[in-house]
Amino acid sequence: MTYISGKTYPMARDETERLACLRQLRVLDTGIDPVFEHIVDLAKSIFQVPIVLVSLVDEDRQWFKAWRGLEVREISREHAFCNYTILSSELHVVEDTHQDERFCSNVLVTAPPHIRFYAGCPLEMQDGLMAGSLCIIDQVPRVLSARELEQLRLLGATTASLLNQYRTAGAMRDISLELVHASEIVEKQRLELRKQKRLLDCASDLAKIGAWEIDCKTGELLWSDGMYALHEVGRNFNPSTSSLKQFYPPDDFRRLMKHVTRSQETNQPYLFEGQMITSKGNRRWVRLAGQVELRNGVAVRRFGMKQDITEEKLALEEIKRLAERDPLTGLRNRAQLMARLTEVKRRKSPVSLILLDLDGFKDINDTHGHAAGDQCLREIATRLQVIRGKGRLVARIGGDEFAVVVEGAFDRLALERIAAQILTIASTPLTFNGVSFRCGTSIGIAEHEKGGAFDEAELMGQADLALYTA
Repeated sequence: MTYISGKTYPMARDETERLACLRQLRVLDTGIDPVFEHIVDLAKSIFQVPIVLVSLVDEDRQWFKAWRGLEVREISREHAFCNYTILSSELHVVEDTHQDERFCSNVLVTAPPHIRFYAGCPLEMQDGLMAGSLCIIDQVPRVLSARELEQLRLLGATTASLLNQYRTAGAMRDISLELVHASEIVEKQRLELRKQKRLLDCASDLAKIGAWEIDCKTGELLWSDGMYALHEVGRNFNPSTSSLKQFYPPDDFRRLMKHVTRSQETNQPYLFEGQMITSKGNRRWVRLAGQVELRNGVAVRRFGMKQDITEEKLALEEIKRLAERDPLTGLRNRAQLMARLTEVKRRKSPVSLILLDLDGFKDINDTHGHAAGDQCLREIATRLQVIRGKGRLVARIGGDEFAVVVEGAFDRLALERIAAQILTIASTPLTFNGVSFRCGTSIGIAEHEKGGAFDEAELMGQADLALYTA
């Protein structure tokens, strides 16, 4: 790294190229984007931190495309922790800023927001250059587990992919604007248009995008090569408005037609996301954008783009799964348990909370190994599925501890039946590698019988106390 004269932060040798690439993204100083808002909300939920930023490091500032926990949209680059994150492609983690000479006197540490912990995943652009970072910040020291580090990398990769789409979308908009005037271009300009079409085809292949247009007078529908590829049809396929229905599930096609009809009535653009089915039967998530060209207030051409966003959807679904599920057993995790209690409180419904931990689990780990312990937890989780039902949620909340939420009017006999089931589940012998063993369980129950407001943490504490007493 190098320090530029007059600067108090490090810069890489390729800083000039990095800034040029950042501007090519066309994302600086753009408006709020729901996709990036979803990313920071997911990160906040997964890591339970007060501050999450999608940060872009500009020449003299750190600007936030999406943010939670700060009241400002940008800060001076002089104070940005991300100056260090963008120096490599690896995660940059500061477990305690008070113990790090680079940051202990930073104004963001000594004054609000009083940063004590920082972890940033660099957002990679082309040629290995870094735009900024997805960073999580806390006001207490922290140590991230290997699983949390992997989750941060996955979120960062998704964020970087979304940022890089801005460049492709910008190029597509430029080309589309020139296509509007294609009928008025002279022969020399037609040669330039063919050159631009090659660029469009290249961009379409990389971003899985196709372009389309409809002549409003003749009704003729034209597709780019990318559209044929997206629908997995040959060039002999004759696209038409009526033939499109075969590529969509009925509900998605009805939603799309509502967007199209509204656009035709108002001459306004539209944006649609839904599922389509290719001619080969492959199901895909797509984003479809439509624009209209007006002449003297009359629509003469409708045009737009269609993009395969399946990978983006799958990545977001995986992020959501990791945020909600215990990776070993597949049960809901502690965060989802607390979220359910909050939802029950909102509905003002009576609720009972059952906590249980396994007696003798440590002996199983010590005697038979952690593989046996993991199998024990998975088997217990599978058996606990039998007590699931309407108004009930089963979760693993840590180690050998499980929880059951029972929503609805208080019924002691029903709770006793559930407790008896749990005792039977836990005491039934388990087998691992031909060896049979068993463990017992202790159970603690707390109830909120009247419905209405209650404190989730207090209810958990009451159940925990009952468990300890048991």
